[in-house]
Order: sequence, then structure tokens, then C-alpha cells
Amino acid sequence: MSLTSDLRRIVANIKTENLRKVYRLSMNDIGNQIITSSPRDQGTFQANWLSAINTGDYSIDETKTSVTDSQGRLTATVSTLDGFEEFYFTNSMPYDQKLEDGHSKFAPSGMVKIAVNDFPQIFAKNAALVSRL
Repeated sequence: MSLTSDLRRIVANIKTENLRKVYRLSMNDIGNQIITSSPRDQGTFQANWLSAINTGDYSIDETKTSVTDSQGRLTATVSTLDGFEEFYFTNSMPYDQKLEDGHSKFAPSGMVKIAVNDFPQIFAKNAALVSRL
């Protein structure tokens, strides 16, 4: 089966409100996975993961150095998702692509591509969790 058909099968068995919950949980999980797997340098890269709805936030704030900055924004943004909006998770530091391409011993395989590969399992885990509630 393909990723698309797997996700369609899962979605077909979830009520609309539960789908919203699964979406919010999954976006939060994947965002946190990306944040925590990001190279830590002086914290600036991890602190510049930005969450937004329907349009990306491509700003940079080099004064932010705490991972909790990114995690707090992620949690706040995800809590407002209605389940049918586009969720953007961006990092516009000038060296972001180099880090994603493996130019860090901390994340030699990148961060985003690993999280994208893990997404079907994350979504399925959250669907199973929500269906038990």
C-alpha cells in the first residue's frame, strides 16, 4: 500500500472532531521531533523553528536561544488548528539547508526528512490514541 492509501484508510475511520484532534496531535509531535533533533549549536537554530497557519513565517530572531521558544510557539499554534488548515513549520536561519543536508554531526541525516518519513507512524499512533478516548 502507498502512504496516501494508508492515510485515507485511517482518515475514513475517524469522525471529523476526532480527525481534528489527530491532526493537532500529529503536527505537535512532528514539530517537537524536528525541534529536538535539530543541532543545538548555541540554541539559535532550535529556537528559530516557527509555527504558523495558512502561510509560512520566514522571520529570524537571532536573540532567541531557548528551545522552549520554539516549543511554546508550536504548542500555542497547534492548539488553534481546526484540522482543515495548512500548518507551516519553518526555520529561516541562513544555514538551515546545510543542516538539513547533514552538515552537522548531531543531525547527519537531517531533521525534516526524517520527521516526514516518520509521519505515517505518528499519524497512525495518534489516530489509535484518539479512537480509544
